[in-house]
Amino acid sequence: MDVLNEPEILNNLKHRYRQDRIFTKIGPTLIVVNPYKRIDALFNGHKMKELTTKVKASEKIDSLDPHVFLIAGAAYNKLRIGDRNQAIVISGESGAGKTENAKYCMAFLAGLSHEHHAD
Repeated sequence: MDVLNEPEILNNLKHRYRQDRIFTKIGPTLIVVNPYKRIDALFNGHKMKELTTKVKASEKIDSLDPHVFLIAGAAYNKLRIGDRNQAIVISGESGAGKTENAKYCMAFLAGLSHEHHAD
């Protein structure tokens, strides 16, 4: 985005939402728009495995399409490599999808941890 203001951000979110691209990253912040429907391609086992591989390889995950799994993966890598405590803050209105995204983060972290200890 060339111009960063509220109307431009909202327009960008609306455009991405129409394409089922519910994740938008602005700096260190991930904005997730609740699609109010299942989008299996974003959360299936294939997507989890693909992003697990990229996170474990310490790829430049900032260059990938934004995803809640990558937020969890970045925290995991900073914890594992940087040996510093990490937190993921999830906030929003009632019905915004906070609980679902927390579950996705936990599932991804559990998968990363399991694979790390299996190596």
